Amino acid sequence: MGTADSTAYKEMLKAIARRNEIQRLLKKLETLEKQVNADKFKPRKPRQPGLTTLVIATQY
Repeated sequence: MGTADSTAYKEMLKAIARRNEIQRLLKKLETLEKQVNADKFKPRKPRQPGLTTLVIATQY
């Protein structure tokens, strides 16, 4: 592994690059999962009451 042109050295560089890519993708996935979970569990806003009310007229 001593020289830059050795096969083992090149394989090591490829392995490091793969590891870094995996770590980057895992971090991206974690961020996306947090966003999805935050959207999923937002407290619901109270619904607007009906705009019409029923008025019962009674005859006397």
